[in-house]
Order: sequence, then structure tokens, then C-alpha cells
Amino acid sequence: MFEPNRRLILECLQELADERFQVEVWAGLDPARMSSFVECCEGLFDDSGLGDALDAGDVFGPELDRALTDLNAQLSTVDEYASIQELLANPRLTAARDMAAAILTRWETDLGG
Repeated sequence: MFEPNRRLILECLQELADERFQVEVWAGLDPARMSSFVECCEGLFDDSGLGDALDAGDVFGPELDRALTDLNAQLSTVDEYASIQELLANPRLTAARDMAAAILTRWETDLGG
């Protein structure tokens, strides 16, 4: 079975849960760092291999897998083409932030970080 890149998954979940990071980096207020909503989502589900692993079956256990699948579905409802101000204020992104934070907490409990 393929093992997704846990380090990258955690980094992307942390970025997704961190509104301050998003305001500073996604909005371009910190020119020394680069990232975006799209890059974060692609890193989490594509680059890490998580999306394919979830499609193939059990990855981290039923609860975490369900939460990650739900997060993916929530992220797909966020308009990636909106202006950065609209994106950051979008209630759907706010919900995704909360979901990512809950997944990080669950990850620590279930997998030990």
C-alpha cells in the first residue's frame, strides 16, 4: 500500500488551519514567503499522495479518513478564483479552517503527531 507524505499533509493542514498565515502569505503581505489557497490544497491532496490513498482505501483509520474526505469536499466549495479578500472572508474557507484544526487535534490523538 502507498504511504502518503505525512510531513507534507501536516504542513498543509497547519497552513489551512492558520488564518494569520493566510492573511500574511496568501495575501502577499510577507514577500519572503509564497503560497496560496490552491497550492495548499494541491499539496494536501495531490502532491502528498493523500487523495489517491484515500481513494484506494483505509489510510489513517476511519475517523481521520472521513474527516479528510469531508475537508476535501468542503475545500471544493471554496471559489479559488475569488479575490484574496473575498477568499479570506469566505465562510466556506472559515469552515475548512475549523475542519483542518480539528483534524490536526485528532491526528495528534490518534497518530501522535
